[in-house]
Amino acid sequence: MVFGGRDWYTGFADTAFNDKEGTAEKYLLDEDGTIRTFEERTFGPARGKRTYFLSAGPDQRYGWVGFQSGTDQPFLPAQDDVRYRRTEDNMYSYEVRQW
Repeated sequence: MVFGGRDWYTGFADTAFNDKEGTAEKYLLDEDGTIRTFEERTFGPARGKRTYFLSAGPDQRYGWVGFQSGTDQPFLPAQDDVRYRRTEDNMYSYEVRQW
């Protein structure tokens, strides 16, 4: 199961409690108003704060989506990356890919 992130923290205009990606100080706000979790970055972002079920598919490997783009940027997967190709037979309880 992949859970959507918690609500984006907006208290006192302080973003210190929101997750950042790496050293770029890039905050990962999803379109549904939540923080994008590690699991969402790995397997694909949840939509509308809805948990989804994920199966590895026939090859029994989940792979890695690598969804690092901000929500205002298109996602262009590294299609030559073997980790990404392993995701292509994953089964989702609803469509989560946004490309």
